[in-house]
Amino acid sequence: MLFDPEVEKDAEGYATLQRFLTPVGAYRALALGGQWDPTAELCDNGGDDDGDGTADCADADCKAEKACREAKPKSLALFVMSQCPYGALAMIGVEPVVERFGKDLTLDLHFISDARD
Repeated sequence: MLFDPEVEKDAEGYATLQRFLTPVGAYRALALGGQWDPTAELCDNGGDDDGDGTADCADADCKAEKACREAKPKSLALFVMSQCPYGALAMIGVEPVVERFGKDLTLDLHFISDARD
């Protein structure tokens, strides 16, 4: 992410970010920790990007990507943070879907939490 010198005019915001910014010419770069390999297979563009003769989900490099997961018709997986008010709303919001589809739908409810001790 690049910021122009105007970022320094926000004294409070700049003070918070300053230690994470690196000068790049007239700009300040904020590294967000992502990695990008320009020779890697892109798993959803219809092309053989890494030149190994396979493209997208047929390429072994894409097996773990969300875009290549096997479709599971008539199933819904809901992941909810433990004790999250928005998660509670999601569970309430899915109720009409479950009622509408009845036995034709498999609902898998997963709670996300921290494991301690």
